[in-house]
Amino acid sequence: MVRKILDKRIICIPEVKEILENLEKNIGRDAFDSFQDITLQYAQNFAKTDEKKAMKIKKMLMQEYKLEEEYAIMVVNILPNHIEELRTIFEKNLTAAKLSDEDLQEMIYKIQDILK
Repeated sequence: MVRKILDKRIICIPEVKEILENLEKNIGRDAFDSFQDITLQYAQNFAKTDEKKAMKIKKMLMQEYKLEEEYAIMVVNILPNHIEELRTIFEKNLTAAKLSDEDLQEMIYKIQDILK
């Protein structure tokens, strides 16, 4: 199958899962090539939340903490529970690296609230 790139952007694992599950409903799993099939299996195994909650978390991180989209997506994909995990994600981001431990703990609490 020849593929045409229609859009190129960074997306989180829950978005990948949603897109491929919708495609599966429309064309059927039998029409998937091996790349699509393996990607869907990966997304089903590693998506830690649904797409709506993932988008809500991403939006909150970008608006309230002024994170760049790629870092917000990393947080959505990992859904860290500890400050040290966030520090590891943000170590190369100048804006986020300046966040205090209190800010990072607040971020974790807000993420957990959205996930409820």
